Amino acid sequence: MNEQLQKVRGQPARRKEIIDAARALAAEEGWPAVTLRAIAARIGCSAPAIYQYFQDKDALLSALAATGREEMNRALEAAATGDHGPAKRLRAMLRALWDFSIDNRELFAVMVGIDGLAAHRDAAGGGGAPPPPRPDPRSGRIAVQT
Repeated sequence: MNEQLQKVRGQPARRKEIIDAARALAAEEGWPAVTLRAIAARIGCSAPAIYQYFQDKDALLSALAATGREEMNRALEAAATGDHGPAKRLRAMLRALWDFSIDNRELFAVMVGIDGLAAHRDAAGGGGAPPPPRPDPRSGRIAVQT
């Protein structure tokens, strides 16, 4: 197999590896730690090599948001199945959405534009959203600050 064909076949796997590394960094250290250099160091390549797979950091974050939407949709579809009435299905779907947002905070944050895209744009000089409210670890309730 020639080298060019091997490179093309390896692109989806490498792209996923980059997305997974960005997601892991965000989960472990927060969105400010997600830099192309940090991602590259984690997967063992140079930062410029990431540009072969993503036009820029926003494109990478958009791919992360798309991954999140796919995962969230699967969770919602699973919750909506069954012979339950509409009210029970709706409750199950709301619970699935809540669970997804808590279990995948780093992904949910980039999906809704907080701590990810908004924070990234704020650091780049654009406008940003305030930090997201955090649930109380004991009660799971979110205290809204006014």
